[in-house]
Amino acid sequence: TCCHHSSSFNKTKKNQRSVKGGEETATAAAEHAEAMLKLMQELSDNKNNGVVDEDDDAFVVHPSHYSYDAVIRAWGRSHHPDASDRAMNILTDMIERYNNYYSSSSTSPHDSNSGDDVIQQAPPPPFSKLRTFTRVLQSLANSRSVDAPDKAESILENMEEYARRANPRFGGSGGYNDYNIHDDERDSYNTDDDDNNDVRPSVYNYNAVLSGFMKAHCRSPEERYQLCIRIDELIAKMERLAEVGGEGSRVRPDHTSRGTAISAWAQCANLFRERRKKENHGRRSGDSSKEDRKWAASCAERACDHLLVAVEEWKRWGGSKTNNTNNGPRLPNIHTFNDVINAYGCALQPEQASEVFQLASDLQPTIQPDYISYVSLIDAFVDCASINVNAASRAEALLMEMVRKYSEEGTASVKPNRQAYNSVLAGWGRSSDPNSADRAHDLLTRLVDDYEKDLQQGENKAIRPNTTSFAHVMSKLSKLDGESTEKMEELPWKRCTRFDVLVLLPETIKL
Repeated sequence: TCCHHSSSFNKTKKNQRSVKGGEETATAAAEHAEAMLKLMQELSDNKNNGVVDEDDDAFVVHPSHYSYDAVIRAWGRSHHPDASDRAMNILTDMIERYNNYYSSSSTSPHDSNSGDDVIQQAPPPPFSKLRTFTRVLQSLANSRSVDAPDKAESILENMEEYARRANPRFGGSGGYNDYNIHDDERDSYNTDDDDNNDVRPSVYNYNAVLSGFMKAHCRSPEERYQLCIRIDELIAKMERLAEVGGEGSRVRPDHTSRGTAISAWAQCANLFRERRKKENHGRRSGDSSKEDRKWAASCAERACDHLLVAVEEWKRWGGSKTNNTNNGPRLPNIHTFNDVINAYGCALQPEQASEVFQLASDLQPTIQPDYISYVSLIDAFVDCASINVNAASRAEALLMEMVRKYSEEGTASVKPNRQAYNSVLAGWGRSSDPNSADRAHDLLTRLVDDYEKDLQQGENKAIRPNTTSFAHVMSKLSKLDGESTEKMEELPWKRCTRFDVLVLLPETIKL
């Protein structure tokens, strides 16, 4: 046993060192890349200022937008605390160098004469491409810092301002000089083989900002709630732009936009649930617990609103149960449905969670409820077992449906395990149903029977019962008057110890 634990510990430490080593390598690579970019900038400046011999072509190493993109991408892969700031600084430096080049009275893009004997100046510094902004936005989102959302939204506003000034369709005069893209570079800028040759924000840029809002660190559930509000406001803005049509359609919210909003609201609901659980340990007042439940309910409703809009848009654009590859909006995946189910569970609203589960079931085979769908709905009913006399029975019915689908239909995605059984056993332990003790006893017996049968056949070993399985039943039986001892003796202890399921005997378990 000691050797086993030592081996596991060493393996864990090795994995931790591997992850840490990977992070250090990524940071070191980003630092080396940035140093190389600065060297290229220095050599380019020396060539421009005549410091280097004009005839020496060895020093013609002018950085292009690919050079800047590579360094920004390197910082995006790093987990250094300042990685996003370093990426933003590179973007800022890129734009400043471009603006300074054309604002300088002594600088000309090209010599007015032509001929072999004329000295050509270095090419103008590149202006930021769309993907450059996108990678900085992604880096900010991955930083999870408190101020990342504000920085990301500021970058997005700057992109929109650049687009309005440069394009008459966005309210500008149509001249690239309006935001310092020089006329002499206009042709090369427009004919670049990179499709992202302007900085009009697309849905991918907006989604990167939405991701930053969702991932940002918050000190309280209320702060998270306010960030979720800002996510809804940004999506509403995307919808307004899409309604205008034309170029605005490029920012129409897609399944990723809706999925990000739903995940954010589900996370917020979970934060309120976790804080509400502390009230059960006497840390907060009952009134505060009720308020947290209301907050969680609000989060669940907002998450469900996004889901319903996404489903309706998919149907309106011709989506069908057998085809999710149309050119219009895509149907959210089952993970998105699971987030909404979980959010309603956090708000102690199992009926609403059941409706979302049924919606996913109605969309089969495009969407199929999986193990997480069932367990999330089971947990939603279990959490309400103490206040809803039918909740534990509903939870067990879902578990039996999982068993049937797996054993009879061979649906591997809903394969039940010990956690699912233990959740239902916990529900019977909390239930006020007069038959709850017998139902818990019968379910535990079935669990042991199924495990013994599967063990002999070499099938589903994931339903192996443990001491927690027995503890839920024993806790319920201990509340019976005069029958607890007899009922506990009827539990299948010996069968479990024979199959090495339990390492503790009944008398060693503390109720």
